[in-house]
Amino acid sequence: MKPNETVYTLSVPARTLTDILDQHHATQIDLLSLDVEGYEVEVLKGLDFSRYRPVYILVEVRDRTAVEELIGSWYQSVAILTITPDYQDVLYKIKDEQ
Repeated sequence: MKPNETVYTLSVPARTLTDILDQHHATQIDLLSLDVEGYEVEVLKGLDFSRYRPVYILVEVRDRTAVEELIGSWYQSVAILTITPDYQDVLYKIKDEQ
């Protein structure tokens, strides 16, 4: 914490990605870009991959192994766009249906 910085608690409503996509009657998603500061797995758990499968998912990944354990059945990494000590921006593409 920085000097003169105030800490406070804020409660906000939360919804899953599936709920939001349902509300907006999404039919096709070409690119899902996800930058949620370490909550990638939690957010992706809220996406019903049996109903919604974006062609590409760009994720700012803090824990790449955990993300790939979750989406690895459907997606493969095709590019790493940024690497820092804290995160990677990884582009995933849906696997070809076999």
